[in-house]
Amino acid sequence: MGLIDFLRGGRRRGGIASPVLESLRRLDEEEFRKRLIGALRALGYSIERDGMNARSSDLLLRRRGERTWIRYRDWRHARVGVAQVRDLFRFSQEDGAAGCKILTCGVFDAQAIAYARGKPVELIDGAALLATLPALAEAALEEPNTRELTTSFVPERPAPAPDRSPSLPRPKTPPQCPRCGSVMDLRVAAGGHAEGLRFWSCQRAPACKGTRPA
Repeated sequence: MGLIDFLRGGRRRGGIASPVLESLRRLDEEEFRKRLIGALRALGYSIERDGMNARSSDLLLRRRGERTWIRYRDWRHARVGVAQVRDLFRFSQEDGAAGCKILTCGVFDAQAIAYARGKPVELIDGAALLATLPALAEAALEEPNTRELTTSFVPERPAPAPDRSPSLPRPKTPPQCPRCGSVMDLRVAAGGHAEGLRFWSCQRAPACKGTRPA
């Protein structure tokens, strides 16, 4: 699997076959909740209420004066139905919140998507999670099990061992990402037909998928 395939993940029945999402599914609820709260705070949200108790899977968020509920109860599920979406929306409306979000590493069924349309409901499925909550994806990459799964590319080290790739001159200044303009890192492909080839990857990966040939 190449770099772009890894970042995007391959489609599979019932969800996204991404090593990052599979790593998140393996976390226990307490660890996932801790990482989710950290990712939300990185986006500027404060946690106004941690559900009804410490074991609740709903969080009340506040940002720029607006209150929003987010539910992560079904983050491991391959498919989330309309009942969960309807329940959270009604709860958030009764509470007077501006809207709600529901998160899963899988997908939402057609009825759930149709129900949310036109309402202040954000459905965060596996395909959107990596872009919507980049800090959560980055935390997943720190897991040892994930590192075993992501051997399709490795960062170039300051003093790498001799390899089969030809010596290429490094530019004095790293290029800018063609997608977001961030500085890029030089990496070496470690799998597939491109093994040993160097390429530039955005420092914000996996949130940004920008690459350049080296």
